[in-house]
Amino acid sequence: MEIWLGKHPVEPWRGAWALDWHTVDHEGPGYRRSELGELVYALKYGTDRSAAATIAERLAEFVSTLYVFRNVAAIIPVPPSDRERVWQPVEVLADELAARTGRTADREWLVRVRAGAPLKDLESPEEREGALRGAFAVTDPDRYHGRPLLLLDDIFRSGATLRECTRAMLRDGACAAVYAVTITRTRVRR
Repeated sequence: MEIWLGKHPVEPWRGAWALDWHTVDHEGPGYRRSELGELVYALKYGTDRSAAATIAERLAEFVSTLYVFRNVAAIIPVPPSDRERVWQPVEVLADELAARTGRTADREWLVRVRAGAPLKDLESPEEREGALRGAFAVTDPDRYHGRPLLLLDDIFRSGATLRECTRAMLRDGACAAVYAVTITRTRVRR
C-alpha cells in the first residue's frame, strides 16, 4: 500500500509517497505498528540493522514503479538529527536502496547546518517548522544542477522535515526537482 503525500505546487516537492502507515487501526488502548512500522522501529530504535535489507527491498520494488525514478540523479538521505547513533538508519537505507537500483546514495550533499531538538519531542506543527527553519543546506550547489533527486526519510509525520530539506535542495537551482519517499507515515500529522 503506497500513500500519496502531496505534490507541487501545494508542497515544494514534485511528488511524495510513503510505503505504508506506521501503525494499523486498532481497538482499545495503545496501538499496533504495521509490518513496515515494526521494521522501521527495529532499525531506528532497536538497532536491528538487518531490518534495512527487508525495507530496502520493498523500497526498491516501489521506486522501480515510479516513472520519475528513471531520471533521478541520486538518492539523498535526510540528514540525521541524532549524530550519536553508531550508524544512521536513513543513511543505511539510502545505501541499501542505491545498491538495489544502481543509483548513487549521496550522504554529503545535503547537510544539517544547525542542530535542534528531536522533532518527536515537539508537538505543534509551528514548533516543528520553527525548529527546522534554516537547518539544512547543500554542500555543492552545482553537483546536481538541472537534475531531479530522490529525498529519502524513514517516517513522515507532519512533513516539516521533507519541506525544509526540499527548500534547501531547490534553493538557487541546486537541483531541478525533488521527489520524496518515506517508509511509513504516522496517523497523527502534528
